[in-house]
Amino acid sequence: MAITPQKVSVIGCGWLGLPLAVELINKKYLVKGSTTRVEKLGQLKEASIQPYHLKLSEELHIDDESLFDCDVAVINIPPGRGDDSVIASYRCKLSLLIDTLKAKEVGKMIFISSTGVYQNNYKEVDESVVCRPEKSSGQAVLAVEKIVQQSGIPYTILRMAGLVGGSRQPGNWFKGKKNVPGGDTPVNMVHQEDCIRSIIQVIESSKHEDDIYNICADDHPIKKDFYAHQSKAIGVQSPSFLPGVLPHKIVSNQKFKDNFSYTYSYPNPNFFE
Repeated sequence: MAITPQKVSVIGCGWLGLPLAVELINKKYLVKGSTTRVEKLGQLKEASIQPYHLKLSEELHIDDESLFDCDVAVINIPPGRGDDSVIASYRCKLSLLIDTLKAKEVGKMIFISSTGVYQNNYKEVDESVVCRPEKSSGQAVLAVEKIVQQSGIPYTILRMAGLVGGSRQPGNWFKGKKNVPGGDTPVNMVHQEDCIRSIIQVIESSKHEDDIYNICADDHPIKKDFYAHQSKAIGVQSPSFLPGVLPHKIVSNQKFKDNFSYTYSYPNPNFFE
């Protein structure tokens, strides 16, 4: 008897969601993917992803609710940047989405969160600390984490560090700039490949559900070294940094490595490709 492939819906096929969906296709999953952009539907279809046009506002607008007929839903919709209004609007949008997933009796939910939920306290932070996000985007994400936890759907929350790889080339971020403050400040980064591998590891595991994990590279180089390496890698002028340490935290990735026996493909951000 043929085994029916597991159905995964990637809700938000952007910088992370699209290559994740492609990798799941390669691993023989049946993959559905959503985008807010009509012009991107063809790109999803060409990649053998079942395409859906989804818009979230005060109401949920979807061209076909079969998007939510899945074994695993990966929610990859960032709050964006803005003023404090982003907190209420993001909570409203994601609450609608999660209520719909619950009504459709989705088997498992993976919420892509951010290490922006942690306070810059000059210390190492792990998943056990009380979160006190300083930016409205971090507050918005933390509010949705609580909705995920209270949904009744088996869940895993993955708090991603600074996202690098693919079209996100940090060598371009401070290209040629002079006297950038905080050159001795450690960075928390994670490569796109490790984001994708960690999500797939959660999809394929039946263990450690209803929990939160940090996804961050092992090493935390200082800014002036990280950006020098990344600028050299793409052949652009390196920025110059002023000495000193700005408010920061060091994100621990130990819990995910222990629970999932995970080894990072890119443990040192200086050598991200």
